[in-house]
Amino acid sequence: MHITDSEFSCTIGMNRGSTIRVLHVDDDACILRISKAILEMNGGYQVETASSVYNAFEKMGENKYDVVVSDYRMPKKDGLQFLKELREKGNPVSFILFSGEDSNEVRIEALSLGANGYFSKIGSPETVYRELAYGIESAIESARPEIED
Repeated sequence: MHITDSEFSCTIGMNRGSTIRVLHVDDDACILRISKAILEMNGGYQVETASSVYNAFEKMGENKYDVVVSDYRMPKKDGLQFLKELREKGNPVSFILFSGEDSNEVRIEALSLGANGYFSKIGSPETVYRELAYGIESAIESARPEIED
């Protein structure tokens, strides 16, 4: 599978001029490798990975990220618990739930907790990662402060 630069950038704003720092949290090492490779090979993203919520908090203590992309189902703490803890700690980082389940209940809960989006891992890789990239771009755009005239 290869998504060409033109296919990838036609759906997202690659003219932002800076790299988006992404922390991707998932207990599936294969998903982490694929996501990192696809996002980085098409430009504009620097992706770091974490295999658990605990590992993600460690990395967030050491680095600043523009957006967190998290799986829903993970051992010990799931993506919703992770998001809830982030918000309770006052961390406003953009957050996207990237799940292998397509559950309206989880989607509604995620959005009510302050997630910027909920995307499914199910589908063709080209579509899944194009939608994820668009969601990341949208989350970053909505997090930018309004520029006053």
